Amino acid sequence: GPNYENKGTDVRNSEAIITSDVVVAANNVTVKGVKLEGAARIVGSANGISNLLVENVLITGSTVNTDSSNGPLYFVPNSGKEYVNIKIVNVKISDYDSARPMILFGYNFNGLTIEGCSFIATRKSSNDGIKINNGFGAKGDIVIKNNHFENFAQYTVWFSAFSAGNFQILNNTFVKCGTTGASTDTYLHGAITFGTYKGTDAETLKINASYNTNDNSYILFRINKNDLLSNTNTTITVNYNKVLNSKTGYYVHNASTVTIDATNNYYSIAPTAASFASNVTWNPYYATEAEVPAYSE
Repeated sequence: GPNYENKGTDVRNSEAIITSDVVVAANNVTVKGVKLEGAARIVGSANGISNLLVENVLITGSTVNTDSSNGPLYFVPNSGKEYVNIKIVNVKISDYDSARPMILFGYNFNGLTIEGCSFIATRKSSNDGIKINNGFGAKGDIVIKNNHFENFAQYTVWFSAFSAGNFQILNNTFVKCGTTGASTDTYLHGAITFGTYKGTDAETLKINASYNTNDNSYILFRINKNDLLSNTNTTITVNYNKVLNSKTGYYVHNASTVTIDATNNYYSIAPTAASFASNVTWNPYYATEAEVPAYSE
């Protein structure tokens, strides 16, 4: 498109506007420099695809989504197929016109990168951001970094299903994200959530959720109970994050038996032991925001 060299967040030239689905059914496809409006989505074929790059795309006025299983970036669910090496780079989605604005829906991602994007929703009841569920969820090299998320009122980055791999969630900003859900579940919805593990205990899982800013939002990180995960096959680090103006005062939830290293973070509301689940090492933490190291590639 005419904005081939302009990021979604940049000042842009006159747009090539698309108002219906862009269905990607071939491998090694690039969608770059266009604008999507209204009902338009970028759709990954149900047959599975590999090496898709979506870059420098602007999406505004999206009417996609009245339920929890759709989004402007949509990968057709098919338990027998995979989406391999999918990259979403420098995309902006804003000014939604949807009852339940989301970002991405799908599963069976074998390698996924979401980088340099801006996702600004209109806060609605139960609107997730990135929702990856069912099948094996996501596995391999998963990178979510240098993004801005705002006004997602449920799970913002949600690996409802996930498998073995190296998950790097780095240097993102979450603003006004999450909610408490049921009044007794203060940890229920927030910035980064891992649900059900679909791999095996013979495989290795690494999760690094670091250098993120969670501002005026709910929980920073949560992982559910997963019996196949242990300190032998799993490493989880949650370091160098800034938690500002927390809406809940509860920061890291861990229902697994893996010990989470959540040291060296900053909290504008000072933490106590009650701010964390068991199996979370949270002390030491930074006394001032200025002490937190800046992210570097």
